[in-house]
Amino acid sequence: MPKLNRIALTVSRRLKNKTLVIRSLHEGPTFSDTLLLHACFQVLTDYVRDCGESNLQDKADNSRDIALRELKELYDYWTQLRPLLISKEELAHEYEDRLEVAELREQRKSQDKMHLTRLIELRQFMTPV
Repeated sequence: MPKLNRIALTVSRRLKNKTLVIRSLHEGPTFSDTLLLHACFQVLTDYVRDCGESNLQDKADNSRDIALRELKELYDYWTQLRPLLISKEELAHEYEDRLEVAELREQRKSQDKMHLTRLIELRQFMTPV
C-alpha cells in the first residue's frame, strides 16, 4: 500500500488558526478534485471522532437525529467500505485485469460523488452534539 501523504490546510478564522490534517491521501501528485474530496471527508471524520460515534445513532426521529445517523453512514462509507473498494481495485490491477480495474474505479468514483453530494447537503447538521 502506498505511503500516506499528510497535507495540512490552515484556515484563519477570527484570529484563530485551524489546521485540517488530511490523513487519507497517498503520496504522489494530488489533483484538486481529489484534494477536495479527501478534505471534506476528513472534516467529517474529525467531526464524528470528536462527537463520538455512539452519539450519532439511536436517537429520536427528529430531522437532526436522522441527519446525524446519515452522517455516521457517510463516515462508515469513507472509513470502511471505500477502503475495500480500493483494495479490490488494487487486486484487479495486480492481476492486470484492466477492464475490471476500470469498472471498479468508475464504481468508486460514482459512490464518492453520491456520498460527497450527500455530505454537502448535510453539512448544516455538523454542529456539536
